[in-house]
Amino acid sequence: MPQRHDWRFFGLAIAAFAAIVSMLAGFEPWDIRNARLQSRVASELQRATGLAVRSQGGLSLTLLPTPRLHLRDVRLASADTMLEVEAGFIDAVFALLPLIGGRFEFSAISVDSAHIRAGPAESSVADRNQAATSLAKGSVWRPLRLALTNSSVSLRVAGADSDIAFSGVNLKLDWPFEDAPASFAGHATLFEAPATIAGFVAQPGNLLREASSLASFQLTSPAFVLALIGTARSQAGLHFEGKLHGSSQQLLSLLQPEGAARADAGLEMVASRLSKIDADMVVGPAGAQLSSVRIAMGASTLEGSLQANILDPGSANARFSLNGTLAAPDLDLTLVTNLLPAWLNGQGQWNPAPLNVHWLHKSDLDLRVSVGRVAFGAFKGEDLALSLLVRNRRFDLGLKEMHAYGGRVRANLAGTLAAAWLDAKGEAQFSNVDVARFARDAPRLARLSGMAQGSASLATHGGSAAALAAGLNGTAELNLANGAIQGVNFEQALRRLERRPASIPAALTSGPTAFDSLTVPAWISDGVARVSEGLLTGPAVRAVFQGDIDFGQMQVSLTSLASATGPAGVDATGPPQRLAVDINGRFGDIALVPRLTSSGPVTPASGP
Repeated sequence: MPQRHDWRFFGLAIAAFAAIVSMLAGFEPWDIRNARLQSRVASELQRATGLAVRSQGGLSLTLLPTPRLHLRDVRLASADTMLEVEAGFIDAVFALLPLIGGRFEFSAISVDSAHIRAGPAESSVADRNQAATSLAKGSVWRPLRLALTNSSVSLRVAGADSDIAFSGVNLKLDWPFEDAPASFAGHATLFEAPATIAGFVAQPGNLLREASSLASFQLTSPAFVLALIGTARSQAGLHFEGKLHGSSQQLLSLLQPEGAARADAGLEMVASRLSKIDADMVVGPAGAQLSSVRIAMGASTLEGSLQANILDPGSANARFSLNGTLAAPDLDLTLVTNLLPAWLNGQGQWNPAPLNVHWLHKSDLDLRVSVGRVAFGAFKGEDLALSLLVRNRRFDLGLKEMHAYGGRVRANLAGTLAAAWLDAKGEAQFSNVDVARFARDAPRLARLSGMAQGSASLATHGGSAAALAAGLNGTAELNLANGAIQGVNFEQALRRLERRPASIPAALTSGPTAFDSLTVPAWISDGVARVSEGLLTGPAVRAVFQGDIDFGQMQVSLTSLASATGPAGVDATGPPQRLAVDINGRFGDIALVPRLTSSGPVTPASGP
């Protein structure tokens, strides 16, 4: 009897040992090398996520405490390659009973150290149609709990030089079963600032049945808010229709020229002026349409409609397209200059740095803006009609009409963008502009008054602001009528020629010179405007101008030769004397130096 008891005890010990070994084996990962099982795992991943497995490293299985598959170094992609995932580690929870039939039905997936790329990619039209059809028929996706940790997301934007990059992404998606709501929430870093991400789909199962569901999305950071709420549907591709709300600089950050330090400061200023944007939005595979658009910038509000599309999304020529119309009762256009390259450097000279307008290289724009009252820095105008057309790296900026300072202004600038090289031609005309009123907003012109009209026809080319200034060619003409030049008293200086020549410098600056007309025509070549027939005529003075204005070097080198007209200009003992004045200096710092002359050579004047 005792011997039989010993055998029973030994049998129980063996059974217990086997149970312990089995449990430990359940906790221990088993490598899976069977090609058939690996193929079924890949198929189930595609059913759960809609993404096909393109490659993977190791695959192992544990049974306890929860059946799990562990995948290492996995690459997944959608059929149209618009979504790609490279994951360092994927942990997938599955039901044990279906495994008996050779199926892995995942109920939860955790992805760690993944890099996700989304956006336009090279793919055939057939691939994109197949992806949309698969989604509509519900052949991909199933209820799932998904956790994303320590990952990054790059959104490719057609026409942009760089991706929109999210780093430090930690996100959880919860979709417990087909008829239950799906929600996701998490946080990341965007534009070097913390951001929270949240979304909700009321009936995701409806999207698999080509029906619709209420959906929302929100992206929030200290610098901006972007929110969408509306209805999603999956008929012939995924569509969304609803409301868009955005605030601060989330749109302007996408336009920031790469590597432009000044643009950073400019964007900050623009962002402080941009309050919010609200619109009705319809988004589909073909693009997005915005209607009832309201863009609030400070006290101004632009209203209208816009349409955005991605052209040629499956090719290397993919680009962003935006067209529409906007109108506002008043608008400050100063902010536009902050999105452009810096024209001057820190020393007040033309910037020699290469032009940085890459954001226009892959963009098609067709915008029309009308404004009742407009400001551009200190300058003001009314009834502005502006158009901007950019297509295939060609641009056309048209100031169709603007009323300013009692007159009318029209201008057009067109050309070609090639890498960092610009070829441009422009024309401008203005008429009946009150220079005295204009000078209140342009203090450097405070010496001038009169009614002005003029025109210019210019062409230039170059890869920097300095090169563009030095490459100017064309013609220009300025005409003023019934005005005066303050601080330049030709008449008083001419009276001092005979009796008190030493006092001429003081007399020259003692008061104004009135004129009936002032005409300054210029022929511009390689950045230098040559004036040879400038003419001022007035009640008591006649003056001619000649010399150069060097736009490239910002230098003025002119000579004015003035003589008295009428009885005061006649000397019975000889020909009338003339006064020469050299007008020299840099833009904004011009000096007047008088010289004496008769009918003979010009001789220097004595000091004051």
